[in-house]
This record gives sequence, structure tokens and C-alpha cells, in this order.
Amino acid sequence: MRSMVWLLVCAGCAGDIPAQELFAADRAFNASVAQKGSEAWVRWFAPDGMMIQAGPGVITGHEAIRTAASFLDVAGTVLSWEPVEAHIARRADMGWTRGHYTYTTRSDTGMQVSRGVYVTVWHRQPDGLWKVAVDVGNPIAEAGGEAP
Repeated sequence: MRSMVWLLVCAGCAGDIPAQELFAADRAFNASVAQKGSEAWVRWFAPDGMMIQAGPGVITGHEAIRTAASFLDVAGTVLSWEPVEAHIARRADMGWTRGHYTYTTRSDTGMQVSRGVYVTVWHRQPDGLWKVAVDVGNPIAEAGGEAP
């Protein structure tokens, strides 16, 4: 009985190890963008990756994503996020992260901060690296929604 419990505990731990890869990838993505802006944003996307945004809708491919992410290069603009959940498919080739983001802009009129939630779908590339297949962000109202 004791060995059966130990086996179940170890099996649960092993299942968490791959998900940690996605937490690490998502956090590295955030750190990269903080340092290099839109160019780093684009580098984390798979060649056929896409962003889904209110307004423009689906934005596909590196050039379109680079254009959409150019706001990251504006002085005083900071986008940061933190994953709170990660899961990997049984085949270990796809996964997703969910978390909270903060978007800060500074201008002559002051600082504006908005918060939201996001889901990023990841695809493991042939070289073993995780790349973004789909990224979706949604702002939340300060008075409602999920607390950041």
C-alpha cells in the first residue's frame, strides 16, 4: 500500500515537471520583451503564430505581428505579465498558459495603467523550443473581473 501511494505521488510530480517548462518559457518571453520590445515579441512566435485582439481580430505571421506589437517600442510603454496556470498536452507538443498582464503607458498627461488576463497557446518546435502559436489578451475592468 505504501509503495502504491508513493507511486501515485511520484506520478503526480512527474506531470508537473513539463508544465514547469511552460511557466519558464512564458516568464522568459516576458523578460525578453521587457528588454528588446517588439523584436523579442516577434521572435517568441512560431512562423505561423497569431495574435487575437479586439479591433483588428486575427493577426497572423511575423510581419503582421511585428506591426501590431510596435507599441512595445514607444518610450514609457511597459507590458508585463505573469503566468498563473500552465498545462501541456499528453503528446507534449502543445500546451497553454494563463495569467495576468499589466500595460502601462506614460505621456505628457500622466501614467495610465490597465490590467487584463491572457491565454497563450504554445507549440513545441522540432528543435524542442516552445513558441507561441496563439496569444489572446483581454482587459478587465478594475471593479470587476478576475483580480490581477
